[in-house]
Amino acid sequence: MIDVEVTISSLGSSNNILGSAGPSSYFPGNLDGDESQDMYLFPQALVKQMSTSVSALSFGKFDISAYFYNDRSWYFPEFNRTIQSIEYDFELVACHELIHGLGLLSRWNSINDFFQSTVVNGGGLIPPLSSQNQSGSTLFTTWQPLSIFDRFIYLQNGTSAISLASSITSVNLNQSTTTKAIQDFQKNSNAVAASITMLKAATTINGLVFMTQNTSIQKVTLATPNLFLKGSSLHHLDDNTFNGTLDFLMTTTVQFQGVSMSQIINAKFLDLTKSGGSQNSSLDTIAPFGINVRAIMSTLGWSTPNNPTPRNLVLQTETSTLNPTPLGNLQNNPTVLPIKLPNTATSRSPS
Repeated sequence: MIDVEVTISSLGSSNNILGSAGPSSYFPGNLDGDESQDMYLFPQALVKQMSTSVSALSFGKFDISAYFYNDRSWYFPEFNRTIQSIEYDFELVACHELIHGLGLLSRWNSINDFFQSTVVNGGGLIPPLSSQNQSGSTLFTTWQPLSIFDRFIYLQNGTSAISLASSITSVNLNQSTTTKAIQDFQKNSNAVAASITMLKAATTINGLVFMTQNTSIQKVTLATPNLFLKGSSLHHLDDNTFNGTLDFLMTTTVQFQGVSMSQIINAKFLDLTKSGGSQNSSLDTIAPFGINVRAIMSTLGWSTPNNPTPRNLVLQTETSTLNPTPLGNLQNNPTVLPIKLPNTATSRSPS
C-alpha cells in the first residue's frame, strides 16, 4: 500500500501551477548486485515494496506528498459528462505527479542557481549539497546522494552521469562558506569540466537517455530542452519521441486542459509501434503507463508485468532502525515537481 498525503490549497489566480508531488522521505541504498558502489536515494514508497528488512525501518507516515490547488477548474470522471475546454482532468494531473513520487525524478541542480552566484561561466549541473546556518552564515557540509533514477542516466556517447558526479563531488566542500566553496570548486578543473559536460548534455536534444534493464527497450530518451528547466529537464520523457504514444503521460507537453485521460487513451493518434510496443501484445497496449515508463520503473526496482521480480534493495546501514530523510531536509532539491499551466511566460511546458 502506498500512502499519499494530499493538500488542497489556494495559490491565487495569478499563479501558474496546477499541482505538485514528490517523495515524502528517502532511504540511502543501492540495488543488489549493482556494479556501482555508490549510494543513491530511494523514495520511501519503493523501499516499502522491495526491501527485505522493512520491519527494521522507521517510515514516515506518508510515502508521497502531493499538492493540488483549488484555484483551477477541475474535472473528475464522476461528473459523467464530457470535460469542458476550461477544465483540467484531475486524474490526468494526479497520475503524472504520482509517477514522480514513485521515483521518476532527478536530483541534478544548476550550479549557479544553487549558489545564487556565477560559479561557472555559462553554467553547469551538480548534485545537491547539504548546508547549515552558523552564526548567520551558510556552511556547506556534504554532497547529497543522487536518486536511484540518476543512477541509470547516460550521455549519448556512453558516459554515465554518475561518473561525472564522481568528478564533481571529489571537491571537498565540508564546512566551507559559500565564498570558499565557489573558490575551491573553480580550482578543480575536472569538476568544472564535468559540470559543464552534464549541462551541455542536459540542454542538447537527445543528449541524455535512461538505460533500462529491459532488453527490448534499452534506451529511453529523456527531456533535454535547450534551456535547463528546474523540475522539468531530466524528469520527463522526450517530447518529440513520446508525444502521441502510450507513454504520453510523462512528457513535458502533455495536454492537460480541456482533455480527459480517457479521451487521450482512446484517441486514434496513439502510435503503438512508435512507443516501442506491439499491436500483438496486450502488455504493450497499457496506457497511460506505456512500455517505456514501465521499463524505467522496473529498472528502479518496481515490480511490473514485464519484470515481476526486480532486484532487492541493499540499505546503506545495517542498524536496526533507519530514519527516513524528510523532504524538507533535502536542501535545494527539486523533488516536489510542479505541473504548470501551459502558454505562460514562466513555463515552456507543464511539469
